[in-house]
Amino acid sequence: MMRPACAHITQYYAAFVLDPDGNNMEAVFHGVAQRSANAVQITF
Repeated sequence: MMRPACAHITQYYAAFVLDPDGNNMEAVFHGVAQRSANAVQITF
């Protein structure tokens, strides 16, 4: 079950993952998107 990470922020949900190598990853939902997926760039 997911719950808000901060009581004062609505529509904020997060999940954290720690892999065996110690890398920490956070997936966050801040609410409904304000722009299209084409506007998002992912770089490595």
